[in-house]
Amino acid sequence: MAGDRSLAEADDDDPLDAHGATVSGAAPTLDASGLSRVFEQVGGDVALMRHLVELFLETAREDTDKLSAAAAKGDGDKMAFAAHRLRSSARNLAATHMAEICGKIEDLVRRGELAQAVELSAEVPTELGDVGPRLQRWADELEAGP
Repeated sequence: MAGDRSLAEADDDDPLDAHGATVSGAAPTLDASGLSRVFEQVGGDVALMRHLVELFLETAREDTDKLSAAAAKGDGDKMAFAAHRLRSSARNLAATHMAEICGKIEDLVRRGELAQAVELSAEVPTELGDVGPRLQRWADELEAGP
């Protein structure tokens, strides 16, 4: 499917298979079939897909900063809000591992396990740092064509 090949061409230290799953068996960073579905849902519009990727990256950076600031203050409500926004937008662009982390943060805050939520929130900037370049490469390959 269009766009799948860039997901299989991951960094040497974190190889992905065609489904976005790391070879080591960790949760997938990006789900290739999910990205393909999103691309189909936008009617194969490469420019719109590029815009969605750029919009995701912009808002995800802002929400990651808000999550980090809330974690530093121990503000569970703001952490849960930022994690919810991140989880939703990550799911929309098949960033499955990021969505999973953010969902866990929300659950931990809801259960009153703020220290664990704060600890887990430290993984979000790293995950965004991994997801961002992969999404950008994927969008670049869509623009370049087959």
